[in-house]
Amino acid sequence: VASTFRVMRAPKGEPPLPRADMCRQARPASRARTAPLIARQATVIYVDVDGVLNIGIREPGLSPLLLAKQNCDAAIGAHHHGGPGSCDESVERLVSVLRHSHRGSGAETYGDLVCRDGGHCADVLVARLAEVIRSAGQRRAVVLSSTWRHPRHAQLVKDLEADISRHLGQDFEFDARTELVPEVSAPQRLRCIGEHLRRLAGERTWHGRERLRVVVLDDLSISPLDGWVCGRRQVSSRSDAEAYLCDCVRAAAPLLDVEAKMVHCYAEWGTASGLRL
Repeated sequence: VASTFRVMRAPKGEPPLPRADMCRQARPASRARTAPLIARQATVIYVDVDGVLNIGIREPGLSPLLLAKQNCDAAIGAHHHGGPGSCDESVERLVSVLRHSHRGSGAETYGDLVCRDGGHCADVLVARLAEVIRSAGQRRAVVLSSTWRHPRHAQLVKDLEADISRHLGQDFEFDARTELVPEVSAPQRLRCIGEHLRRLAGERTWHGRERLRVVVLDDLSISPLDGWVCGRRQVSSRSDAEAYLCDCVRAAAPLLDVEAKMVHCYAEWGTASGLRL
């Protein structure tokens, strides 16, 4: 990395925090609750944070580059003023993402989803999550499936819960956490959610007419759905991931009417120089 454009990186095994010139995504969590609480609900929403409530840019061998104001200001400055730092790949990635339209119309770019004020989440995305939660009604449970669920990130989760509460207009806390297991790949994340669903469905006796709706908001470790295998399913599309989740529920509750929706927060493209994002 050019000395004129410094990228602050966290020590190995520790969560990155925002810095004045560059920050990397944090990987947080919070208090756990028991599965029986959510086993009685009609809708379960699994929430990832990094890549869902913020924009993370994958860089080979590094933690994801966060689309945060500190990073963007540094990248734009290096890009506009030239010099050695302007050729850095981190600069190119950030500038490309800032300008890219994420709805294909050009009306809204990823630059509208920047994390501000030293935070790790884009407020507009937190507001959208609050709307999803509100739309699920009162018979709902919201499960934190992000690496933010690790106890060392409890304060970041507490801050996120406060932001969601502000947008909901009522107090909010996550109802549960998925199990703390090693996760470094998309199959491992999906399997972790599936196992949580399996245990949840097995906590009680379900009647034939009961219905469970499952919503998963996740970037799956910034990974495409390109044919990787999870359980007995090859996952090449959102519908494949949804089928796997339904399989997990039916394994524990065959009579339960289950419907799953996977919202895969992922996009990729190439820059003019051939750099893949």
